[in-house]
Amino acid sequence: LDQLREVEMRRYLLSTSCLEFFFHNGRSCFINFIDGTDTKLVFRKILSLKPQNLVHQTLLTPQELFKKSSGLTQAWVEGVLSNFDYLMLLNMIAGRTYWDLNQYPVFPWIL
Repeated sequence: LDQLREVEMRRYLLSTSCLEFFFHNGRSCFINFIDGTDTKLVFRKILSLKPQNLVHQTLLTPQELFKKSSGLTQAWVEGVLSNFDYLMLLNMIAGRTYWDLNQYPVFPWIL
């Protein structure tokens, strides 16, 4: 738990039954539970353990999360964020992940 940086609830096959863990060493882990109730139970249990290096966790919907991170677009406009970083953050807010091909991050073709 000391390496845990973020915990995010995710969808798999259109069901909110997964947790995605991001670690400080750059690795991640995607766990699919049979029941969405178990997902929330494990999520809350991890938060109750109060991992010391945990910097982000949320039960917010993508819409609520985007509103909460309203400075994101402004940071991109001002050049603080690269195009890649901005698109990755938007994909992450939308619940997209490399672990599920149905919800793989989207990057538009720009010519």
